[in-house]
Amino acid sequence: MSGLAGFLLRIRPALPWILLAAALGAALLAFLLWRAARRAPVPVPGAPVGEEPEPDVDPEASSNDLRRSFAEGLRTLRRYVPGREFRYRIPWVLVLGESGAGKSASLAYGGVERPFADPGEDPFATKRACRWSFFERGVVLDVAGDLFLRAGGRGSDERGWGTLLRLLRRNRPERPVDAVVLTIPATDLYGPRALTREALVARGEAAFAKLWEVQKELGVRFPVYVLVTKCDRVAGFRGLCQALPEPLRDDVFGWSSPYPLEASFAPEWVDEAFASMGRELYEVQVELLGGGEPVRDPDGVFRFPGELARLREPLRSWSREVFRESAYHETFSFRGVYFTGDSEEDLPVSADAPADAAARERRPAFLRRLLEDKVLAERGLVRPAKTASLSRNRTVLAAQILLVLIPLVGGAGAAHGYYRIRNNSDHLAQLLGEVRRDLLRLEVAERDTSRLDAHRVWAEVHAYDLLQNMSEVGQAALWSPFLPSSWAGGLRREVNGSMTAAFSGVVFPAMRSSLLVRADSLLPPT
Repeated sequence: MSGLAGFLLRIRPALPWILLAAALGAALLAFLLWRAARRAPVPVPGAPVGEEPEPDVDPEASSNDLRRSFAEGLRTLRRYVPGREFRYRIPWVLVLGESGAGKSASLAYGGVERPFADPGEDPFATKRACRWSFFERGVVLDVAGDLFLRAGGRGSDERGWGTLLRLLRRNRPERPVDAVVLTIPATDLYGPRALTREALVARGEAAFAKLWEVQKELGVRFPVYVLVTKCDRVAGFRGLCQALPEPLRDDVFGWSSPYPLEASFAPEWVDEAFASMGRELYEVQVELLGGGEPVRDPDGVFRFPGELARLREPLRSWSREVFRESAYHETFSFRGVYFTGDSEEDLPVSADAPADAAARERRPAFLRRLLEDKVLAERGLVRPAKTASLSRNRTVLAAQILLVLIPLVGGAGAAHGYYRIRNNSDHLAQLLGEVRRDLLRLEVAERDTSRLDAHRVWAEVHAYDLLQNMSEVGQAALWSPFLPSSWAGGLRREVNGSMTAAFSGVVFPAMRSSLLVRADSLLPPT
């Protein structure tokens, strides 16, 4: 207890500075906790709620696979892209969609030119949480559907999804993504397996929640391209593709938004898109059916525009939910809606053939130019989100304030500590000089027995003054929290040694003599 009391007495002069430093530390800790709380997942307004289903894959396995995937992808980029800014020289595009949407097969066999062989194994040899496709104009990250939305809309792998966003933010902090391709299979919108309006709304809400998380966690506002896959399930699609010349099958089929990047999505844009595509298909019909060249499936060419129009209302309902405005985020930048699908008839596959063997022989139509000339070519559209900019501005402001306060407080504290220790040292030197003279006087008296009693009387008289001086020595602060060289306590140990000698040589003998005199006065004479 006495040790604690002595410590408190020693730090008492520096207590205001210690409290100030503690307050600054607490403020910094509160700021860091506030930032961490803002990054924590929060419930998404309108997102489907309910009991989380059993995961299809081990969440830990998907997270580990994502880390390996990013390590391999970054190694490949570093090998082929020169310069220190190799991460930013080419765009990164995320391809998102529910499990089973057919996006992986489309990307693998879309005919897009590749500058070198992709790292890793056959696209269908094993399921990957994220597969990197390196094209001439950029990198496409095909995210496993389970991370976005499991088949049947049964939730998603939230742990893997969080790992993906953290890896993007960590490895490409200035511009985590350049664009997002959001896929939806035509089978959700058309045909016997088409979803009900309520189910489409739920799928749209789930996609909205995921896009919002991307914007919130990565801090950027990015363009979104809607890609309808599996259009070969729409009657007449294959007939149209087979009637087109080979180069036109690689062209873009869809509608690009003519509106500014900052414009808020309107459901009427879907109507405008289908009206525009209807006019284009009419011109194609006239050219194909009236050109004199034989058409393999004229009924399909004639029928397709009407069948495609049946996707309009379901796609409108889904898009309304995905791109709806909210006070919690900035509007997603809708860049257009596009369509792709297999252009060839189903090929017979033996029972011994591996899964997706038929897909290996196919080449999706209307995908190559979409990726090369549209998605990967539209660079520079990503913008910092306003909320992220505000957060970054606050972070910069807080850092600037701390950079100013720390030198000011540290400098003032160091100056104050230096002058205080110097003044205390001068006073301490004077007090220790008096103690030394008293000890020398007593030592001389002990050698001169004729004067010993007189000096003992002097010691008794001056013991109180000496004790008072030594208490001042004990309270003198000889360290400062702003001067690391004073933390060792070497000077304090020397002072304590001198005080111990003074107590042993002057104070204790004087107290003993005084007690003996009092005892003699109290006892009766013998």
